[in-house]
Amino acid sequence: MTTRHPPPKHYTDWLDIATKTPHLCHNCDHYDTKGVCTKFDMTPPEDFAATNGACDEWVIEIGF
Repeated sequence: MTTRHPPPKHYTDWLDIATKTPHLCHNCDHYDTKGVCTKFDMTPPEDFAATNGACDEWVIEIGF
């Protein structure tokens, strides 16, 4: 049986950063430049938008 090679450090560094990304409206792909959540078609309250993990629909697309 073969196993994967250990991941390179730059990958594990990136993964560490990616898993610690705060889940806020401000960095969610559904939050537009006008402050509207396109998923729910509404403007979230300021305290909700600033709360880490407040929304179960948070998503960020990492493009590469």
